[in-house]
Amino acid sequence: MRLLPATYLTNAILGCMTLFALSVAQADNHAATRMAIFAKLPNWTGEWESVASNNTAAAEPSFTAAWTAKRNSKKSASELVDNAQSRCVWGMPRLLKGTHLFEVIVMPEQTFFSYNVNEFRHVWTDGRKHPLHTTVTNTGHSIGHWEGLTLVIDTIAMQSGLWINPKGATLSPKASIHERWSQTDNDHLKVDVTIQDPIALSKPLVFSRRYQRIADSNTLIQQECFEQQHEGVTKGSSG
Repeated sequence: MRLLPATYLTNAILGCMTLFALSVAQADNHAATRMAIFAKLPNWTGEWESVASNNTAAAEPSFTAAWTAKRNSKKSASELVDNAQSRCVWGMPRLLKGTHLFEVIVMPEQTFFSYNVNEFRHVWTDGRKHPLHTTVTNTGHSIGHWEGLTLVIDTIAMQSGLWINPKGATLSPKASIHERWSQTDNDHLKVDVTIQDPIALSKPLVFSRRYQRIADSNTLIQQECFEQQHEGVTKGSSG
């Protein structure tokens, strides 16, 4: 067996140690950078609930004539009943208007919304763009960025056909939502919302919502979400 020169082995060991040291230094720098970003983000921990008295009046969507005609002429079976009651699905943008509780977890790479009706939102703030081919979901695909202490969110790829209000209004697959979240004081959040849809809406749908932090709460309990109504609609629709 051929033995390697001692100098070769020494250089190889030193090279490995140098690479390891560089990796550790880079990891430390990344951690330090992440913590510095984290320190600048607002603290939105806790549970939040809607403050109805401070919300703008529920705006009525203004639909295009073509979308109105299409909706009046053809509806799928699932669109004939309220999905929030028949399938326990709220989706976007209706999650923003509900009275349910939610948590917000703010991190440098994303902000995570957890609602107590078993629905969640990941808002990516790591600089990524919307994918070219985005999977459609009930809450859509959300990317965001920070303007100071204001979180700006853009959401696309929401499931069409979901009711956006109790009257059965729906949006097209081209709908997008623009949100601006900010903290008015330590215990209050506000969001200003603009919904655009070049197919369904003749003008943007604009509204605001206000939320207050719930004191002495550290656990978000998921609801069974209209279980009785769900059973009633299911039984009724089968007859």
